[in-house]
Parts: sequence; C-alpha cells; structure tokens
Amino acid sequence: NGMYNGEGKYYENGNLKCEGKFVDGKIDGWGKQYNKDNKLNYEGEFKDGMKNGRGKMYNEGKLLYEGEFKDNYYDGFGKEYKNGGIYEGKFENGGCVQGKKYKNEKLLYEGEFKDGYCHGSGKLYSEIGHFIYEGEFKNSRKNGKGKEYYEDGKIKYEGEFKDNMYNGRGKYYFENGKILEGIFIDNYLTGLGKQYKNEELLYEGEFNRDKWNGQGKEYREGVLLYEGEFKDNKRDGQGKEY
Repeated sequence: NGMYNGEGKYYENGNLKCEGKFVDGKIDGWGKQYNKDNKLNYEGEFKDGMKNGRGKMYNEGKLLYEGEFKDNYYDGFGKEYKNGGIYEGKFENGGCVQGKKYKNEKLLYEGEFKDGYCHGSGKLYSEIGHFIYEGEFKNSRKNGKGKEYYEDGKIKYEGEFKDNMYNGRGKYYFENGKILEGIFIDNYLTGLGKQYKNEELLYEGEFNRDKWNGQGKEYREGVLLYEGEFKDNKRDGQGKEY
C-alpha cells in the first residue's frame, strides 16, 4: 500500500527527519525527531505521527522540556527549562498551568500560571528561600487579595494589591508594633483609617501618606484624648481635648 511499516528512518530533501517505528507511514511508538540541521529535536513517544506520551524536547543540544505530551503540545506532568528558570508541574496545551518555578535551583513561586506568567493563586519566595507572599497574581504581579510577610515569617501586610502595590483596603504591620489599617493608595494609607500600637487604638480619622492629616480622634489606653484637626501626626487647627 506504499505505507512505511516497521523500524526505519525518514528523510526529507536528504535530511534525516525522524527515526523509529512506523505504522501506516507515520512514526508510532518510541522514536526521535531532528531539525533541519540534523540535530536532535525530540526523543520519546509518538502516536499517529505526533508527540504523544513521555518525551524530551531539545534546542541546539539544550534540554527544553521533559515530561508528557499530547498532540505535539506539552500536556500532563513535566518540567520546562526557560529563560534561565525551571517550570515544573501540570501543563496544558503547551504551557504550565499549575506548579512551581525555580531559578538557580531555588524555589521562587508555587501556584497557578497562565501564558508563562504567575497568574491566579500562588505563593512567592525570596531569593534566599523565605516565604514572603501568598495570594492572588495577575501577569506575575500581586493583584487582588493577599498577605505579605517579613523575612522572619511575621506578617507585614494583609489586604488588597494592584500591580505589586498596596491598593485598596488593607492592614500594614510595622516591625515595632505599629499598625495602620484602612484604604491604601500606592502603598500609603490615604483617606479614612486607624492606627494601633501593639493592638491598642491610638488614632482614627483621616490620613495622607501614612500620617494623621485632617479630622481625627486621638486615644490613649482606650480613652479619647482629643478630637479635631491634625497635620503630619500633630494636633493642628480646631479641636477639643478631653
């Protein structure tokens, strides 16, 4: 019937294209595929002439991917070597959708991916391996709700993010026990909010870039001390002392 069947090698224009077992003219089973420069491009399993099953992809002798394939796409569990990093986990239609990202053998991220970006829910690690963020991502940036941590594991911020910055409702924890809570704009508490020290309320009212500015109330040990106007954390303008 003119179809190739059995073990063999297939050439195009004098160049080796693939070798392995052929069934009805298509490579099927374990085999190898080469690029136009006769360099190994793929070795692994085929079905109906397409990469299906387990295999390895190469470019100029460098390993690009090892794992499972479906209809020529990375699909299933695998490991991709890309841009100096490693993506390991579940792949669909050629891209990692759930897994881990490493660089210099250190875990940087684990969670969901989309089009090569950290996208969805995930966890972020520092270059020295400390867990520093968990929450939502969009295009590899913190977007949505999340929690940020200091290197020692203590919480730094919890709330809403936009493009890696504190934007929206949140709570920031300073290492000295000071806490700011309210609406953040580009990393600063701006508008209505509250300030605590070791969970004791010190101030509630208007803020501008983390400072008491505008109308507010000052407290000490739960007792109202002053109500009125503030500027740069100081009483300034009209007010009433108690």
